Order: sequence, then structure tokens, then C-alpha cells
Amino acid sequence: MDILIDESVIENMKEDLGEDTCQILIGLFIEETASLFADLKIAFEAMDLKAIESATHILKNSAVLYGATSVATKAKEINDRLCLPSKLATSTDYQLLELIQTTLQAYNNKYYKVI
Repeated sequence: MDILIDESVIENMKEDLGEDTCQILIGLFIEETASLFADLKIAFEAMDLKAIESATHILKNSAVLYGATSVATKAKEINDRLCLPSKLATSTDYQLLELIQTTLQAYNNKYYKVI
């Protein structure tokens, strides 16, 4: 099974920044990732490779900072491929959308209780 959240990254954030700041930052990560999810969904539907490349570039970097290991890995794989001259998207790239949804749900349930 894919690792949705690398708990050690979150624990290090808590130690370095404190519980409250960590909570705020995770909230911002969730909001940004949800926005990127919406952008990616539209980009995949239109097969807008430039928009997919842009969103995966942001996602691969922010996801790794917050321990969203699987999302970071898949986003990097897609982004690296789209940075090549051939700019090839594959049918399995859509899996990133499901992975983002599952990861966001895990973060919401574990770290950021929204009422």
C-alpha cells in the first residue's frame, strides 16, 4: 500500500514549529492541494499538458514538504515526463486525482478537523 502521510515529516514540523503552527500549515496545504486537484481535473479532461505540467510541478514540491509521499512521487513522475520534449501524458496519470483525494481525506481526518 502507498504511504499517504509520512508521519515523521509531520512530527518534525511539530517539533520545529509547534503544534499550532503545524496545524495552520497543514490547513494551508490541504486548501492548496484541493485547489490543485480541481485544476488538474479540468486539465486532465481537456488534456491541457501545460496546465498538468504546471500543477504537478507545484504539487511535487509542496506534497513532499508535508509528507504526502505518494502524491509527491506520482506528481514528480508525471511532471518529469511532461518536461521532456515529447511531453507525453499516459492514461495512468489520472490515478493522481484519486491519490490526491485519498490523501486529502487522510490529512483532514488525522490532522485538520474541519467542522
